[in-house]
Amino acid sequence: MQYYFTIYVNKEKLIRGHTMNHYFIFILFIAFFGYSACNDQSFNKKNDESQIRLDSLQKVWNNNINEDSLDWVESGGENADEKDELTKHPFFGFYSNKKVNFIPIACTSDFAYSRSHSIDSILSYMSCIKDKPGRVSLLRRALIIAKYHQSRLEDSLRFLTDSQLLRMISYAYHQDIPSDALESNGPEFDSLYQTIYTLITKSESKAVVLKFINDSIFNYYYMRVEFSLPTKNILMLNYNAAGMAGSAEKRYFLKQGNNYKELNLHSIISIVDKKMTKIAKEDASADTDRFEGLFTWNEKKGMHQLELFVHVSSGASCCPPYIVQLYTKDFKTIEPGSLKYATTEHFSDSTIKPVWKNIR
Repeated sequence: MQYYFTIYVNKEKLIRGHTMNHYFIFILFIAFFGYSACNDQSFNKKNDESQIRLDSLQKVWNNNINEDSLDWVESGGENADEKDELTKHPFFGFYSNKKVNFIPIACTSDFAYSRSHSIDSILSYMSCIKDKPGRVSLLRRALIIAKYHQSRLEDSLRFLTDSQLLRMISYAYHQDIPSDALESNGPEFDSLYQTIYTLITKSESKAVVLKFINDSIFNYYYMRVEFSLPTKNILMLNYNAAGMAGSAEKRYFLKQGNNYKELNLHSIISIVDKKMTKIAKEDASADTDRFEGLFTWNEKKGMHQLELFVHVSSGASCCPPYIVQLYTKDFKTIEPGSLKYATTEHFSDSTIKPVWKNIR
């Protein structure tokens, strides 16, 4: 009969053994001689490989995953709590009951993972990519396609074409979040890449594989991608890969026929910044990333009304003191006489009515 054990040093899991005999040998050598020895070369080799992998995982997942997660990844499985957590997750839960279908693809084939819409095919091509940039690109593509398939089933997004939805999701999954795996020049990335390949060849749950890629490679623990239709012909994409206000990004799209063209508000923002800097008597800037631009459609005027929050250099980044209001027909120019500003107290206190002042 075999027994499994885990040795803890400074509350970190460092090594896994396979038999009770090895356990006693290992403990005796640690206690009396301060080092370990074993005549079984295959056991040592396995320990060394496991140690490298677990050390790299420890660096990447430090303080982000509970104590049992290293064991979960190394074994390629899920314990009850983690499986339940994955199942409830809106993204990973979609793949919790789907297995990776590993289909080896000849490396000499003309398969292009960068254009593939198949998660299985992309992951099956992993062994063909040898350089780190190519491997990062392949894993990123796997996440984007996985998110695309999950999002495609949402009724609220059926109006978007495949290419439109993929393009918007790609914006979110190209955010650069600090990651040990991507920034290190050591063996960490290769070790993690090999772990992913081992998981897919074992036909593991796609939820397990995608979660591992998402967390250990790209550090996208808090990735959030949301779509909304604030008013007529306007689509807002709101995404945040780091879960902090500073990493929040918003993009706006105008429907033109069956297409959604991304709006470039730089011309309007530039005018607003200059006008509000004079009014505030300090540097002022409109913020459309962290704070949502408020769009409404004015049927009578036949144009969009837009409200933008404005920061000042002396204020807190959390709380813009001003908001501007304007009308625009083309999102490049401001309708003459429509530019106004007010303070933002009415957003935190409904009893206060905004006092709009014209800006010339």
